Amino acid sequence: MRYSEQFMEHIEYAFHAFCKIVLRHEAMNVWREVLLLYYFVGYRDEAIGRLYGRCRGSINRRRNVALKQLRKEWERMEHEE
Repeated sequence: MRYSEQFMEHIEYAFHAFCKIVLRHEAMNVWREVLLLYYFVGYRDEAIGRLYGRCRGSINRRRNVALKQLRKEWERMEHEE
């Protein structure tokens, strides 16, 4: 069975959109793990970096970005109540 070119373009677009969502959620999970390791387990950026194959500066920056996102999410949830 042959599909039209337009249909195949739609399928490719939908697949790429799905992949982006999956990757974004997986990245958020990794950075939540970084927050847990830093604040609750007591690991430093260097140790976390070794676990994930990243440099200390990258871990520090992403941890701060993840904290900022977490604060925004928390504020949004407070306003909904």
